[in-house]
Amino acid sequence: MNYTFKIYFRIIFLLFITTNSYKVFSQDISRDNNGGKQGPEKKADSTEQVYFLKSKYFTFNNFLDTISYGDTILTEDFPYFNPLHALNYPVADKGYIGSSAMPLTGFVSKCGFNPGINGYDIYNFSKNNFQWHTNQVPFAQVFGSPSSIYTNFWVATKFSRNFKDINLDIDYKRINNTGKYSNQLAKHTDLNFGLWKGNLNNRFNSFFNIIVNIHEEEENGGVEDISFDPAFLKVTIPVKLDDAVSRIEKYELEFTEYIRINKNHSILGYKPYLKTEAGYHTGFYKFYDDNVSSDSLYYGVLLADPIGLRNYIKLDGFHTSVAFYGINKKRSNINTGIDYSRFNYTIESQDRNYINQLKIFGNARFNLYPRLSLDLDGQLYLGNFSSNYSLRTILNYTGSFISAELGSEIKNSSPSLMQKNLFLTGRKIYDNDFKNISSSEVYAGLTIKSLGLSTRLNYDIINSYIYFNEEKLAVQSPGKINLLQLNIEEKIRVWKFHFDNNIHLYKCSDLAIPVPQYVLRSKFYINTMLFKKVMNFNTGFELNYWDRYYNYGYNPAIGNYYVQNTVKLENFMRMDYFISARISDFMIFIRINNVLFPFKEKVHYTVLDYPHDDLFFRIGVNWNLLN
Repeated sequence: MNYTFKIYFRIIFLLFITTNSYKVFSQDISRDNNGGKQGPEKKADSTEQVYFLKSKYFTFNNFLDTISYGDTILTEDFPYFNPLHALNYPVADKGYIGSSAMPLTGFVSKCGFNPGINGYDIYNFSKNNFQWHTNQVPFAQVFGSPSSIYTNFWVATKFSRNFKDINLDIDYKRINNTGKYSNQLAKHTDLNFGLWKGNLNNRFNSFFNIIVNIHEEEENGGVEDISFDPAFLKVTIPVKLDDAVSRIEKYELEFTEYIRINKNHSILGYKPYLKTEAGYHTGFYKFYDDNVSSDSLYYGVLLADPIGLRNYIKLDGFHTSVAFYGINKKRSNINTGIDYSRFNYTIESQDRNYINQLKIFGNARFNLYPRLSLDLDGQLYLGNFSSNYSLRTILNYTGSFISAELGSEIKNSSPSLMQKNLFLTGRKIYDNDFKNISSSEVYAGLTIKSLGLSTRLNYDIINSYIYFNEEKLAVQSPGKINLLQLNIEEKIRVWKFHFDNNIHLYKCSDLAIPVPQYVLRSKFYINTMLFKKVMNFNTGFELNYWDRYYNYGYNPAIGNYYVQNTVKLENFMRMDYFISARISDFMIFIRINNVLFPFKEKVHYTVLDYPHDDLFFRIGVNWNLLN
């Protein structure tokens, strides 16, 4: 078996720094959404989250539970690794932080209007995951992490302050990453500016967000030869494109209002609330290559003009919704409402298009018994997407020794805009009349807490699946695809030594969804307290490994990954070493990615033509500045 090696970027993302004393925050009691005290403080290692100073905050996902029963989350999550590898499932990516990414299975379908450029979604802010802080004192948080290349950095900052009954929250993030190969650069900037008028005791709570997400990537099309000697200087390796850029921008204005209908009365035991939303968004996706005369083989049937190539989609629109929400003392809740959206989009050289979307939605959680709950979530679309719907059902059991879940989901979704039609430099490449994608999923999960063992089995049946083929054209699978996924996670702890393993097993009936048979993620580390329990110290190794298979390719002209059945890439293996140390409000971490690089014989890939970086060093310092 041949082994290859890979750079694995896991980088610190967010540093928590407050302007009040640690003692004030540490006196708060952390509680989860079920009202129970949280477990032991999570320690700082390379993949888990670490809690710094405690801060009271909520998101829109738990706001009504917070104002009804006071269960505000009091801890600040601090992930400091590459978001490409922060997900619970493996992803295919182009080998450097900031690059486009997609789930390894490639199976993604969304109901309603979907432009079809989703590779950068994991970097974007949204109003639903924005944190509104309820501390009575102002605070700020900043983070900065350079790497061994001075042009590579990752910075973030957050600021929050209360002005009587108005709260100001600002989040900002910036990624700048220059790859080691020619014409390889990714930049990402996002900003979420929020104002909240009201407080947890008010009848009216009003929220206003300004959200900016901008991503720009210099596209080199990948290397021309995937079998080059890994000892070569990377900038000398020929690449396929030299003058191509992708840029995606989105700007949003959002207003959200929560109204307590009656403070002293309930409806069938449920405290009633009304939630209204209104928003406007605008933005565009653009890919351009000003000189493609020498790149005709790369673009193939996509070559619309030998002088230049351009894909431009402009989007704007607004939405408004109203919903009724009820919650009772058992934390059972119901939420139902209606949402109207209007989308306007323009494809270069085409007329402006208008789409009306009406969605009726409802979700509920019923706590049937102290340890048993039932979750329901449904959406029905009218108007231009009248055939779209989804229904999800989950039965949860949470016990002292085991927890389990059993769920199902059915979905019917329309093709995305990119799947339906494509115009490059004003020329029509295709205009498809695809059927909707329909899918059915059943899954079961079991966790045995005393053994540190968790398992989850998913079985999907997908009809009329749409994907991009080797010619980079959208095609629809004529039949049914069966996809089976098994995830097994085992965490072993002996004294201060930790050994965590996560294995994903896949089986698919059709090459339209290429998957490896297995993916292994392992971590071995030491977690201990030093210097009379003043310093929290962690050090260890991480391993990522998966089977040989026909990896996806990527073409920036369509902004999507495509299926290729020509090149089966070698086994993918990467090992990283990390150290992190924290003393009270000061933390430092060091990461050496791909420590086996000096011993490797082949370059490694997760996407065809896009090699991952070799030996890579990163350092970061966190310092909480307290009053």
